[in-house]
Amino acid sequence: MKLFSQFVDLSEDLLGLIYPKLCVSCENVLMKQEHLICSNCVIGLPRTHYHFVKDNPIEMIFWGRVKIEKATSYFQFQKGSKYQKLMHELKYKGMREIGVELGRKFGAELMQTNYFGEVDYLIPVPLHPKKERKRGYNQSLAIAEGMAQILGKEIRNDILFRQRYSETQTRKGRFERWQNVNELFWS
Repeated sequence: MKLFSQFVDLSEDLLGLIYPKLCVSCENVLMKQEHLICSNCVIGLPRTHYHFVKDNPIEMIFWGRVKIEKATSYFQFQKGSKYQKLMHELKYKGMREIGVELGRKFGAELMQTNYFGEVDYLIPVPLHPKKERKRGYNQSLAIAEGMAQILGKEIRNDILFRQRYSETQTRKGRFERWQNVNELFWS
């Protein structure tokens, strides 16, 4: 058995010389223990740290619309950064596993803070069914799945619903995005 394991490792190493696994964000070669995103890119993520902020901007989106205990986001999107490619691959190129992997990493960080210690469920932000059919999956649900693996929390995607179809936000500024999500959700 040990000989077979060594053979598999050697085969993977040789294959890696010809077809190296690259970081989705920066395209550097991944080390053996890295998956999809290199350690340098994970360390450099522009984190929000909203899990340390009471009444953070993510929580405020849902005030008066849905009863939630806590809401947060892992990192801030920065247009033109190497993380833009990461999000583009997740949202538009079918790389659902990026969401799961980011969820695992975020879940591991949240485990250290006990931020979700008293929370019963993870509730991903829903897509309109039309948009979900077009993309093939909800990237928010993929992230929640990764978080659930680490946090041991149940995912409930039957609580929060998207009320109407909204136009894309890719060309909107911060204020326009805020207006676009106003009155989109109900529970």
